[in-house]
Amino acid sequence: MTSTTSAAMTKLSDTQLILLSQAAQHPERALAIPDRLRGGAVARVVDPLLAKGLVEAVPHRGDLPVYKTEADGSRTALLITNTGLLA
Repeated sequence: MTSTTSAAMTKLSDTQLILLSQAAQHPERALAIPDRLRGGAVARVVDPLLAKGLVEAVPHRGDLPVYKTEADGSRTALLITNTGLLA
């Protein structure tokens, strides 16, 4: 089993699956964090997706949903990866 296959077969929460499904349908494959997720809840949902390579953080551009704003004002967005599309 390859690492891509094992990452895709990893157990995900309902929230993670919904976010990935919505990102897969977005024209730019962007992951949007719902308003109901705040603070530590965002980290508990997003951090495993990043660690497993199911989403990637990219510099914010255009109309992508903002994932995080850094202290220097730079913004980050999340995009679903090819591996994330398989999850």
